Amino acid sequence: MPEINNSGVNMYFAINYCNAYLITASSSTFAWWIGFLMPEEVPIFYYNCHLECIHIKKKDYFLPKWKGINYNYLGKLKFV
Repeated sequence: MPEINNSGVNMYFAINYCNAYLITASSSTFAWWIGFLMPEEVPIFYYNCHLECIHIKKKDYFLPKWKGINYNYLGKLKFV
């Protein structure tokens, strides 16, 4: 599959063809808009950033239905 370097095409593809969405760059406004525009039934997960996100209030930035994820001290994935 060829790499697409067009932000609009990438956003369109994600919104219309993904059945789940993982935001790994939690403070990315581009990723936030994709998550915001996703259909209601699509589960959205975000990396529960700590020091990288000190400039944002998580409860104001991440929508309530979005699920935060992180790793515990054993390296296992956990929901927060």
